[in-house]
Amino acid sequence: MANINPDMRERTFRYIFYLFVAWIIFFSLAPIFWLLLTSLSSDPARLTTTPLSKILSSLTLKHYIFLFKEKPILIYLRNSAIVATATTVLTVAIGTLAAYAFARVKTPTFKLLKNIILLIGVFPGIVLLVPLFGLIVKMGLYDNLLGLILVYTAFNLPFAIWVLSRFFEMLPKDIEDAALLDGFSKPEIVFRFVIPMSLPAISSVSLLTFMAAWNEFLFALAFIPSQNLRTIPVGIATLTGISIYEIPWGEITAAVMIAIIPLIIATLILEKWIVYGLTAGAVKG
Repeated sequence: MANINPDMRERTFRYIFYLFVAWIIFFSLAPIFWLLLTSLSSDPARLTTTPLSKILSSLTLKHYIFLFKEKPILIYLRNSAIVATATTVLTVAIGTLAAYAFARVKTPTFKLLKNIILLIGVFPGIVLLVPLFGLIVKMGLYDNLLGLILVYTAFNLPFAIWVLSRFFEMLPKDIEDAALLDGFSKPEIVFRFVIPMSLPAISSVSLLTFMAAWNEFLFALAFIPSQNLRTIPVGIATLTGISIYEIPWGEITAAVMIAIIPLIIATLILEKWIVYGLTAGAVKG
């Protein structure tokens, strides 16, 4: 190795790195490509036994057309959009104010309360399904999108508070002290200075909260029996063929593609905010 030209060694390492990155990209995108190919295939059941050239020459949109004509896919998308958007707004609004309080007030009581809130995020949803179901029924929110919104908000708040409080702790407090000397009130400081400086963390929390609410299946299945109130994950799970022995892979994969397209677009747009917000909020311990 000592006789190898340093430039050649550097190029070799660079090529290995590029190959490794290309492998990761292929490994990540292959399922999406296969999903798209299945949704466009005229006969998804024979996809694994048909040459790729023949599959590409017989692509069709019939599965997508069937969903929009014969299935209430737009209703599922509307319900998911309502639930995910409302959950995101509530989570970010409550989480931002709570996180700022936890970041600035360092009393033992606040620290204990913060730890209790964060502990809620440790429990998996399946453990709390039965007690939450009883609570939702007693509140009159069974088969109501508001019930889903409240449950999703409760489960996403610990994550939002954890990320945002870490971010607020990193903000220079001198700016707030100077604003107080200039006559600004505490609410004015939060909304005019702290929140604008925290937009990267707030953006990342907003997107991840929206994705979590959009993709959630367990509570949506348990709390929403009506077809016209189903969200997109439950709607996809209930797609059936002509008989109970037939699995409509074409329609299922087409519905999945429709469901993930908004998430992919949002992730690509806000990708730099996600990385910056999460890393900045996770550095200080």
